[in-house]
Amino acid sequence: LNDAAFRTFSYQANLAFQIGWGARIFITRSLALNFGTALAIYNAHEENTAVATTAAARADTTTWYGSSAIQFDLTTRAAFEVFF
Repeated sequence: LNDAAFRTFSYQANLAFQIGWGARIFITRSLALNFGTALAIYNAHEENTAVATTAAARADTTTWYGSSAIQFDLTTRAAFEVFF
């Protein structure tokens, strides 16, 4: 939901924590396989789904954000590496 006539959101940096593991398996002296998984944890503010009916209430920036929740972002990777 986005009330584009009144709500404009800008980028805000969030503090995040990341834990994970990785492994590199050498096939030859210059070729390797790389595997890994990482979990990033951060607090995200969600947009308020209730839109006010009057223009003055819609322009009130304190009502734009709803609840905030801890988000978990799990990423995995697999790569083929060549070393020169």
